Amino acid sequence: MGQIQKYKDLIGRRAADDDLEELAVDLLKAAVANKGNWTGLWDGVLARVHDLPPQARSRIADGLVTQYHSEQAGPNARENALILLGIVSRDLPPHDRLAAERVALLDGISRHHSFWYGARYEHLIEAELAAGHPIAPAVVATVRRSVLHAYQNEDLPRTAKKLTEPPLNVGEAWAEQALRDAAGDSDWQALLAHAATATAAKPNAKWDQRATALIAALGPDQVRETALPWLALAGRRPAVIQQLQPGDLVFFRTRELPGGRIGHIGIYLGLDTADHPRFISSRKNAGGPTMGDKGGTSRLDGDGYYAQGLRGARRL
Repeated sequence: MGQIQKYKDLIGRRAADDDLEELAVDLLKAAVANKGNWTGLWDGVLARVHDLPPQARSRIADGLVTQYHSEQAGPNARENALILLGIVSRDLPPHDRLAAERVALLDGISRHHSFWYGARYEHLIEAELAAGHPIAPAVVATVRRSVLHAYQNEDLPRTAKKLTEPPLNVGEAWAEQALRDAAGDSDWQALLAHAATATAAKPNAKWDQRATALIAALGPDQVRETALPWLALAGRRPAVIQQLQPGDLVFFRTRELPGGRIGHIGIYLGLDTADHPRFISSRKNAGGPTMGDKGGTSRLDGDGYYAQGLRGARRL
């Protein structure tokens, strides 16, 4: 609490002394203090910065660019500078500060299954949208998955709602096939876009009426014949193995639970000496945590029980 108040007071003093470029350095130090997690009371520090006049924020943004290019800046400092730049300069042209570096960071984010909302990556996306740039489909998919764990955060879901294309998440076999089948067909694209707006297992009457009209335009038989093969792909192992990093949680479907529900969780360890992706988990057969193969091979590739049951991953 005392540290947060210190930075709030520091913002006021720097603004009063017209020492705004130095405030950029202070904000980077704050990012080190909170380990890049701008949630809770730290959000008040960002709010105080955003309350500064546009001209003041513009100078802070320029200071962050300077710090990004500093010889002393490492990878973490540069990432913090990019995120803070998006926060400070939101709704503040020009939107081309460190544009190429911003895209590169977003490309890295797209290789993750999801991210913690406290990192505030949505500000990078908002900067891209403000500059009129399209958001890569893989980034869109990562953002949508991250929203599922956003809890009380409002900024990330608000940004996600702006990302309407593509209507389905790339990286999943069934979605990739659906997008290919709908390519170049406005009726199919309209149906997929509408299907993506469903937020409950049982849709309301208005949603159902719209869906019925879209299906009628295509023909119910054509919709059935085209969509049924997608269902056969829905249970396939997701293409996340190449994106995993040691420490990521991995989730598995098990025989014990009906309906393909998640019944087992492990921790990804990385590649073994034979370049197979390995994980550790607790099993009855082994009597506790194991990275061995008793009770099922601890590999995520191949045709083993857990490899075939892999259904998702999460980075905390």
